[in-house]
Amino acid sequence: MEKKVEIKLPQALYKRLEEQSKSKNLALENYIVYLLQEGEYSKDQVQHFKKIVISDMQNMIYKVQKFNLNPSNKFTNKEISCIPLEIFKHPLSEDLSKKIDFLKKQKFFKENYFYLLINNEEVVGYTGLDFFEEPMPYGQYGFIYCLHVEKSYQTYKNLKNIFSFLQSIIKDEKFYNMDLSTSNCNIAGEALVKLGFKEFCHVKQVYGSVKTQMEYDTILQYRETEIDLNKWQIQNLLPVNRISPIAYLQEHWKENREAIRVKSIQYNQKVEAFILQESKTIQGKKYLYYSIFLNPLDVYDRDVLKEIYHIFIKDISIKALSDAIIMDIPIEIEGMITQYIDAYKEKSIYWYRKML
Repeated sequence: MEKKVEIKLPQALYKRLEEQSKSKNLALENYIVYLLQEGEYSKDQVQHFKKIVISDMQNMIYKVQKFNLNPSNKFTNKEISCIPLEIFKHPLSEDLSKKIDFLKKQKFFKENYFYLLINNEEVVGYTGLDFFEEPMPYGQYGFIYCLHVEKSYQTYKNLKNIFSFLQSIIKDEKFYNMDLSTSNCNIAGEALVKLGFKEFCHVKQVYGSVKTQMEYDTILQYRETEIDLNKWQIQNLLPVNRISPIAYLQEHWKENREAIRVKSIQYNQKVEAFILQESKTIQGKKYLYYSIFLNPLDVYDRDVLKEIYHIFIKDISIKALSDAIIMDIPIEIEGMITQYIDAYKEKSIYWYRKML
């Protein structure tokens, strides 16, 4: 038994259906019935097509596997795949084994999120993921704590595939920011930008010494207090020199607490900065490495940054410390601060983010 149904259509859709019905020599009502019936038929067609496509793909995979297993083709295919370390059944190179051991000692290594980049069963790179939640604006993010790809494999297609793979894992964990630092990644910044990353932080890392007998800008009155590292409350603070996640820094401090001093600097009755000084030896040379922590709002205040750097640079100068220094300077105030430093080496460190 046939039943009648009335529907209201937008004017544009009505005209399009009317034109299509005329091309089929059908009344509009009959044409709509035809479309509905055709839709039902197409379900069976889709299932048929899926079987054909799956069969074709299986044949293609078989051919690709045969191609990859042929030694003569080893250097003709530059495409790489990402696979979990745990399913790779071949011996690792000595260099990669040492790298993994180093990451384990630093407490960075997460076996469930460590991946090899392979071409024809040859390892041509590696990468690892970790997940963090910090005060805004960093919030929640998946962090690529290491990424190394051999130069000859750094094609746009390969890099896009690598980041797409990592992005899918990060989203599966319900995180929607993908971050990395150029301090542990060998991909050029220009390539990262082309792949959708945005510069989130930029510091200039300077090796050198503070100049003596310099004329400093007027410095506000401030109060300085030594703090016990074990009792220091870092919650709701952010580092000015953003190079690693805060959790990694804390792990490093635990292992090196004897070489670290922390002091608080207060001025203007409301601004408080924490300066962390660490004694380091790099290639036989002693350095004092400085990190600065501030309230999240102050991290992006150019005037606050300028005052804090002036205060502690002058403090270094007055104490006439003999060790060379390593200082990370935000790019926003680099020109004002580097005039006080005799630098013999410097490099830029970027923190990039891609929103997913």
